Amino acid sequence: MADLNSTSYFDQSWHTLGQYSTLQPIVAQEFQTNVFDGFWDSMDNFIESGQVWALLIGFILGYVIKSLTSYG
Repeated sequence: MADLNSTSYFDQSWHTLGQYSTLQPIVAQEFQTNVFDGFWDSMDNFIESGQVWALLIGFILGYVIKSLTSYG
């Protein structure tokens, strides 16, 4: 084990400390201001691809099947 008063111990400690002192904090960040921009792009794709029709048909068929299989 190295002696705490030895020069080699302090040289090694100072060397590893210098590795971490070069990190810079992030001062400013850039944010997307329009939070619904991605949502509207997704909705446009959902409508244009025809998935909205599959969703509506699924709701209607699910309701009909539930109505036929329920008692009362």
